[in-house]
Amino acid sequence: MFRFLCLISFLFAFSHAQAVEIYSVLTQECQLVRGLIVDINKDSLDFIDLDGSFKRVARDGIEFLVVHNTLENPFLGINLNRSAKTQLLDIYVSNNDKKLFSGWAVKFIENLVIFFDLDGGTHVLELNQITKIRPTNLLISGVKKISGESVDLKFGNIFFKCPHLQNLKNNSKKSILPTRTLGDKVQVSEFLSNFEVGFRNLRSFQERTYLYARPFLFEKKSKLGITTFNNFFQNPESQFPFYFQWSTGEAYRFQSFNQIGNVSNEYLPTAEPLFLIRSDIKSHIFNASFVGNLNSLPAGTDFYTEQREIIQKELVRPKNKIITSPSLNYLALMGGDYGPWSFSFGTYYPTFLVRYYNEEQGLDEFREILSSKVSPIFRLMYTTKKLQLRGIYSKTNYDEGFQPNDKQLSIDRSISVIGLLKSFNFESHFLRLGSSYQLSRNIQVGIDQILLTAKYNENTTSGYLNHINFDHYITSLSVRHWFGEKVTL
Repeated sequence: MFRFLCLISFLFAFSHAQAVEIYSVLTQECQLVRGLIVDINKDSLDFIDLDGSFKRVARDGIEFLVVHNTLENPFLGINLNRSAKTQLLDIYVSNNDKKLFSGWAVKFIENLVIFFDLDGGTHVLELNQITKIRPTNLLISGVKKISGESVDLKFGNIFFKCPHLQNLKNNSKKSILPTRTLGDKVQVSEFLSNFEVGFRNLRSFQERTYLYARPFLFEKKSKLGITTFNNFFQNPESQFPFYFQWSTGEAYRFQSFNQIGNVSNEYLPTAEPLFLIRSDIKSHIFNASFVGNLNSLPAGTDFYTEQREIIQKELVRPKNKIITSPSLNYLALMGGDYGPWSFSFGTYYPTFLVRYYNEEQGLDEFREILSSKVSPIFRLMYTTKKLQLRGIYSKTNYDEGFQPNDKQLSIDRSISVIGLLKSFNFESHFLRLGSSYQLSRNIQVGIDQILLTAKYNENTTSGYLNHINFDHYITSLSVRHWFGEKVTL
């Protein structure tokens, strides 16, 4: 036990060392295998033997298991044949595109994994330090020589059934006594079960590195944000310029990101901030997002009608005889990820403002087109270490051929649309393309191009046909700056 603790202390002190724990198994058929366990399943153990060869041992035939600890590398070479390279892994850390090393996982201690590399070195890594695990792409084969020191392993009295192995020796002058000897079937099974769990967890972690574009897809720190925006043309300006965000989760596991307050959102057909609640989650291959307008929940609730006086004051300008604006009740997306790619689809409940104002003619026609039915929405994203590209598309079609009601159109808080219109039709297409790039640890820049096209037609009870087409072409530039760990502008 003391030597084992010394070994672990040594490994912790140096992330790259030569210390190795050697496992030897003696089978019922007197087969002796000594080396590193590089894989295990319910039927067999895979070894890299001290002679450098790959060997497989039946699990139920093990008679004894002996553990030796050495601070020197006992391997002089490894035969890199197809079997040996099956469990050989390329390990990446720190989101680096260059692998740190190629090696075999050979021991597991809680959340630590100990790897043995091709140069005979030992690496101790926490799982959350690893950003990518891939099967090796090593092309070389044959025996790779390693700088090491041959050792003579002592086994004690385990060869009573195999007397011909009693005098097994090599030319090494250095003898290593066993740290632990297991001869009970239950003890051996328990020891190997711990290894099996370690390999299973490592394979699960490796699988998840394929399904996450980054170890953490969202900002990890909770922050208070301040939103500043130059000019508002589509939505009334909020008197509350703050938002709060927080996240939960672990690297390559369940993660969530949440925002509440006055903030812009990269999935909407407007670049202007709204008073929103947002939640994104990621778990294994699955992703989901929700964005809701806190001023107009649930679906079908008006947004612009309640703020008609504010719109008159803030958005109606001398040149703005026609005001057209998009907003939403909420949207909900779900989908799947693989590597840098993410695809989602879902439901979208948008609302639209169409207003014609002409003081000279005494006209003030106000229409809020409510989300009377769901609109499909699609999202495609490509994410790397510092860059994210995204595209969002949705089509909306609201219509009523006989007597629209107040759940479809709103013209005023106190006036019903019933009796004023015979029919209406509204169709809109919305496409948003955007990108964001992390310039430094504290600065992120982004650019978005928004295209929205819409057609609105109505037939009044007095016989008038009103028709309006409008297009929005918006280019939005954004800068996010983190002041310390708690405040974002």
